[in-house]
Amino acid sequence: MGTNYVSLTDKEYMQRLQQRILEDYEEQMDKRIKIRQEEEMERVKNLVLLGKIPLDQAPPEMARHPIMLIENYCNQLIAERRAKMRIYKSKIPTYLYWDDTPEPPSGLSIESGHVFRAPDERLCNPVQQHLEASEEDDISVGYMMSPEEYGKFKYESSLVKRLMACETVEEMYALADDIIGALKTIEVSSKVPEENASETLASSS
Repeated sequence: MGTNYVSLTDKEYMQRLQQRILEDYEEQMDKRIKIRQEEEMERVKNLVLLGKIPLDQAPPEMARHPIMLIENYCNQLIAERRAKMRIYKSKIPTYLYWDDTPEPPSGLSIESGHVFRAPDERLCNPVQQHLEASEEDDISVGYMMSPEEYGKFKYESSLVKRLMACETVEEMYALADDIIGALKTIEVSSKVPEENASETLASSS
């Protein structure tokens, strides 16, 4: 303002002073905003170079950066090579599918000696005709085997058969001795009473 003297009563002077203060404040704010923008841009660039942010998400200010130029050049080469590549598709033969077109007549005929099978004719014989006994015979005997057939399945000694044919108890005991053998039994006179047996054991101990 040209002087250190401040006149508070001068309206024009105070208005010019207020305008000058606002201009200085606005200029300082613009400088601070610009500095913060530059710092933020540098931070984003560092994140892109470190791989934290993908290259396709890099800010436009990095378009002339060497890393971006190399990336764009590589992408262009890859796109050109992919455009030249050919994808071969496997062709499935048509004869693998069902062909519903009618076949032309071959002119062949069935021989005169051929005999067709009747609709009610059986191709195989029933198994019952190969069995020795019929179903009626089995029902008549109650599905029981003959003694000869039963003897083939269950073996019994001749002595056992004689034992089964015995009619009296004496005959059974006599024949049992032949089958099992003579058993050693203790005579009644040679038995020691229980009291004497306990005394004998006590004296021997």
